[in-house]
Amino acid sequence: MCENGDTDFAHGCGQLADDTFSATAALRGACAYLLNVMVRLGPRLVVLHQRRSFEMARGSNTCFRCSLFLLQAYRGAENTAGPEAISCGLTTSKKIGNAICRNRVKRRLRAALRIVLPQYAIPGATYVFIAKRELMSCPWPELLLKMQEGVLFANKRLQGEGNERICRQNSCVLH
Repeated sequence: MCENGDTDFAHGCGQLADDTFSATAALRGACAYLLNVMVRLGPRLVVLHQRRSFEMARGSNTCFRCSLFLLQAYRGAENTAGPEAISCGLTTSKKIGNAICRNRVKRRLRAALRIVLPQYAIPGATYVFIAKRELMSCPWPELLLKMQEGVLFANKRLQGEGNERICRQNSCVLH
């Protein structure tokens, strides 16, 4: 109810909007806190910065393609972050759009990585995500589902014994 006793909020009092905003802000703060706690309890995530690490992922035995991103993964002594750490790298090219679009895509990928990798990634493995333009407009649950599917596919390949380059694209395996 507004200060003047009116229950119609269409006249521009703004009290409902302020209450809704503060509830939304509190909920976002609680979600951010829980996400930080989940990340701290899980394995350590290390961000790749060196070109050599990205090139090693490019030449790896495992890649997963979908409409949102390309995932390349490898495992071995090249992972300098330690045996229990999970290394991940993000790449966004100018094909995605201007700097604002690329930064938005990177923020969405980072947030999804913080949720998916601690649960599904293999400690000691390195994952490189190459974003595509469609990632900018895809729904959040679909992004999480595709990322989970990609990481699980990569894990199967990393634990397998195949040396040939195998890519998954649109539900078929290419040899």
